[in-house]
Amino acid sequence: MLGLFAFWDRFFLWLFSPRRLLLLMLIMLLLCFGVFVAFDRGSFDNYPALKALKPGMAKENWLIALGILAAATGWIVSSIVTIRNSVKQHTINTLLQTRLSVTYMKQAEHVNDFLIGQGYSSTKPAPITLVTGTPANLVAVDYILNFLEFLAVGIRHGDLHEKVLKDSMRGIVVGLAKTVEEYLDDCRGVKNGKAAHPRVYENLIWLRDRWDH
Repeated sequence: MLGLFAFWDRFFLWLFSPRRLLLLMLIMLLLCFGVFVAFDRGSFDNYPALKALKPGMAKENWLIALGILAAATGWIVSSIVTIRNSVKQHTINTLLQTRLSVTYMKQAEHVNDFLIGQGYSSTKPAPITLVTGTPANLVAVDYILNFLEFLAVGIRHGDLHEKVLKDSMRGIVVGLAKTVEEYLDDCRGVKNGKAAHPRVYENLIWLRDRWDH
């Protein structure tokens, strides 16, 4: 039952983003107009009841209908483009603010010194856990992982532009998530391949698997 609720939660999260709703509206508008045209221009000689319902629109009314369709289509397409550009600009601003953040850069440098300085990488994961990690290392790793989780949530909700982030941060997301995989598993309580706390870093794990190809 929980799995079913999780599926519907992800489905509605995917469906009810502004861009997808506008795209769905455009498809429904064109589909309804196409059905209306087919119904009005079709021949229903063998179906008197349907033939009686045919609107039989005059040419001038068709011109008005086409004008309304063009205006509605233009508004929807314009809104989709505006949302896309807004999301892309918001993503760029987020990346710029990150680079200007003293706290982020300090924690990122600490993580680099701790992991890269000791030769750890995605092919040689760091043996860090909630028990073995020093407080300073855990704070730094948590800070960066939480930031990447925030980016993953933004991507899943459609608030951040995935391609912009993937082109600029794919190596960081995939590399760090693999390097501290033991720590992620410890935080999630993974035993025998099953997580006791699947919601912990759920979106980061999803993004790592999505970009790791």
